[in-house]
Amino acid sequence: PRYHALEGVGTVEEIRARVQAALAS
Repeated sequence: PRYHALEGVGTVEEIRARVQAALAS
């Protein structure tokens, strides 16, 4: 899937950064 916080996506901070980038684009 898109979000795998426990599978190597990284920390919550990185997930937030990805979400923000997705919303910005």
